[in-house]
Amino acid sequence: MPATFGFMKVLVVIAVPVAIWGLTRNIYKIRHRRAEIKKWVKNSAQVQNLETVIDSEGNTGGLKLKYKHLYEGQEFYGNRVCIADGIDTVESGLASYYPDIYDELRAAQKNESCITIWVNPDDPSQSMVSNRQSRGFEYFLWAAVFLMLYILYFMFSHDSW
Repeated sequence: MPATFGFMKVLVVIAVPVAIWGLTRNIYKIRHRRAEIKKWVKNSAQVQNLETVIDSEGNTGGLKLKYKHLYEGQEFYGNRVCIADGIDTVESGLASYYPDIYDELRAAQKNESCITIWVNPDDPSQSMVSNRQSRGFEYFLWAAVFLMLYILYFMFSHDSW
């Protein structure tokens, strides 16, 4: 290691391990959530409300969904579409990622038919339309971890950095 360590190297030595810790923590959360969702059970639900959201410029911003389901004789309402936290509407972006869900919701509303949902058996008030999970974000996090490790390797293996 050169005698002039420099501010940038100190910054990298501190920031990279912190970034790796944060990224691996998110990977753990994703895998834990995936394992929990596997325990959820299939159920059917009736679409109660499905409305198109239009923004101030007249563009379609997505859909708001509300559905009703029975679990062990008790009635519950839900609005969650997929596993991602905070997604309770089918945004236009979600429709492009999961076009079959978007189409299924539209058809169920039009035909007044049931949709398939997934229910948490430990807390039936938690439910969602799709339990599919994209692994793209997890792969991105793993790539970022390896990039950070490469930066550390490069920094310590080259004296001229």
